[in-house]
Amino acid sequence: MKVIVCGDLCLSGEPEKLVLGTSGYDLWAGIDSLAGDDSVVVANVEFALTAGGQPKPNKWATLRASPGCVGALKRMQVAVVGNNHVSDYGEAGAQDTVDCLADAGVMTVGYGASLEAALRPAVVEQNGVRMAIISLACPTTNGENLATYTSSGVAPLSLDLLRTSITDARSEADALLVYLHWGVEHSHDPVPDQIRLAHRAAEWGADAVVGCHAHVIQSYERYQGRWIFYGLGNFLFGPIDTLRVLADGSHQRGRQEQSPANRESLAIQFRVSPNRPEGRLELEAIHPLVFGQDYVPRPIARDCLEADLDRSNSRLMRYSELHRQALQCNTEPVLRARLSKGKIEYFYGSEPIRDVHVQSPLGRHLLRLRRALGIGLRSLGW
Repeated sequence: MKVIVCGDLCLSGEPEKLVLGTSGYDLWAGIDSLAGDDSVVVANVEFALTAGGQPKPNKWATLRASPGCVGALKRMQVAVVGNNHVSDYGEAGAQDTVDCLADAGVMTVGYGASLEAALRPAVVEQNGVRMAIISLACPTTNGENLATYTSSGVAPLSLDLLRTSITDARSEADALLVYLHWGVEHSHDPVPDQIRLAHRAAEWGADAVVGCHAHVIQSYERYQGRWIFYGLGNFLFGPIDTLRVLADGSHQRGRQEQSPANRESLAIQFRVSPNRPEGRLELEAIHPLVFGQDYVPRPIARDCLEADLDRSNSRLMRYSELHRQALQCNTEPVLRARLSKGKIEYFYGSEPIRDVHVQSPLGRHLLRLRRALGIGLRSLGW
């Protein structure tokens, strides 16, 4: 089985217009040119596929597209919906999304009528080989639509649920892909808890870990024979309409265009190798992609990316070396929370590992100096 894993996919806005109004538009043309049309395709569907429901009030961006767009998604075998936008139009909109994709023959994973259902893996089979996929979302991405034992939503990411879901899914397939919605938006680096949880996932039996939500490409590594990609970036994402709630309670509407870095992603090509002693998702290729005004993700040379992968990967490697003992900790992530406009928002307890200097004793002193003076490390020559 050949597998292509893609990042954030949203048809809201300009892509929707192309899908519904342009004959011959094929958003998968670049992918099929790389790996052929027989590859299993997995992507994060980051919008509601519905014509109904009510938008979540006071949310910065609510994303949806017409159910008529589902034909453009049939190329996928599995749609990851464990994210912070599947419920943008309520429970009804999320269920419309799952049902619409199912009717088109696309499996979904990460959302369900209960926590048990949200954690249930999607299992795809080809040529007698089976691959399972599980999807969990960090509460920092959005605390509004987390599943519980008695209510619908996405599976929340925690150390305990990650371990349990990996253990349960391992027995159902020849290989296991763990797809996580997490991280700090627009940062090319993970936070320490992402690294720690990804390492635990590999140790517990994940054959590969991939992430999304940052909307830019993040660093990646190989850990104990398993590949970990912390953020794949935006596979396809149009401009989005935004809503900002001001201090006086009034609303300010805007529009966010996608920057060059927001138009880049990595498509990861694996081959399922059931007999490998470790990492049964064998990496075959890392495909850098970019989309332009035609909204078709196409291959791009690695050295033409806005993201400096070599530099971010070096930061990741250096951080892991300096903090090996701390990354072995098996405690649950500790998140900060605040109540804002009637809803709970969660935040990571640590910042992304942008510079390892910040994490060393000297770096911590420089960080305190930076905060005191209100200047950045770049202005100090770091």
